[in-house]
Amino acid sequence: GLPSVADLSALTKLNLPGCDLSELPSALPDILPNLSILFCPKNNFRELPEIIGKCPNLQMVSFKDNGMKSIHPESLQPQLRWLILTGNNIKSIPETIGRCKKLQKFMLSGNSLTTLPKSIVELSNLELIRLACNNLSEPPVELLRLPNLRWVALAQNPFIVGMTEKCKTDDLEYLDDVVLEDAKWPVLGAGAGGITRKVSWNDKDVAVKTFAGELTSDGSPQDEKAISVAAASLKDSSLIYLLGQTKTTGSLVMEFLDGFE
Repeated sequence: GLPSVADLSALTKLNLPGCDLSELPSALPDILPNLSILFCPKNNFRELPEIIGKCPNLQMVSFKDNGMKSIHPESLQPQLRWLILTGNNIKSIPETIGRCKKLQKFMLSGNSLTTLPKSIVELSNLELIRLACNNLSEPPVELLRLPNLRWVALAQNPFIVGMTEKCKTDDLEYLDDVVLEDAKWPVLGAGAGGITRKVSWNDKDVAVKTFAGELTSDGSPQDEKAISVAAASLKDSSLIYLLGQTKTTGSLVMEFLDGFE
């Protein structure tokens, strides 16, 4: 259990990774009235605890990699802004998620979801949702109704696996030039999926993305490459043009958009 401390009322962040916890004390809201961030990854919770819904200032919650099977309906309250439940075994989301109208980031990759609740359309401030590596058999078109949604990860779901398998990355032209694979070029962006650099090549600037070698919350590098090939095949001027892939690392070589942050 948690250690007893005389006064924790000023504490706002609590990080409890790998502590072999399976429940939280019922007095949590009284002990930590100002708690706003709670991270409990790699513990033994089997359900997202009801008690977190009673913490009035709790905004950011992570129960990543717990083997969790369910979400208590009352754990979902309006104050939540980030909810990270990656790498569990959750099969469904309660309809009470609809009350979380401040929710901005919702991480659910690596679970067992087959559908999304109807009330998901109530999340008007949602900006990012990660649903990769679940069991969705149909595309979650209801997400298109969310006005602020900017990022959706759907790789490795049954409905999309067939589509990406048809996108053969080997059809991309291989560009054999060590200049494209030099790690000294300036970084445009970096994340769990890899690093993108600005490279001067053949008298022009290009963007080169080198992928990480492992599964991320957005899926695998192969998934991202495949969907990029599919998008490029549309030859739509509103999409980034794909020039090819590097011969050694298979990094994607794309047009560089000048003037964009």
